[in-house]
Amino acid sequence: MDLSWLCFVTVILIMIPVIYYGVTSRLKYGKQLLNAFSLFANLKSMKFKTRFAKLDEFYKAINELIKWLKKDGHLEESQKLGTAMVAGATGSEILGDITLALKSMNGKYSPELRKEINECFEFALNHRKILGLAGR
Repeated sequence: MDLSWLCFVTVILIMIPVIYYGVTSRLKYGKQLLNAFSLFANLKSMKFKTRFAKLDEFYKAINELIKWLKKDGHLEESQKLGTAMVAGATGSEILGDITLALKSMNGKYSPELRKEINECFEFALNHRKILGLAGR
């Protein structure tokens, strides 16, 4: 028997008394458990919304961001970001360096440039969480 099928059957067998208890006793506890279970079941279908479909697209956007920063006269920031792109030995290290470089960008930027920096930073943070690197 497939393990996922066994897990599904186990969860159903556990949830039937919980649902019955929640309905018959009219307590909020049973409904809260059911809501928690529904959230857990839908967790796989929840995705982080981003404009980057692939990590390569993110790296291309970082290269464009470096050019944009240089063009707008933010040479120090563009240099930090450029160094971050090549400094790491692994993809995880590069992503970490990019995240730190983006996080340190606190200068006065145009609203469009600030939006781009923020979008790149949010993607980098989320991708590190997906890889299990958050907090490192």
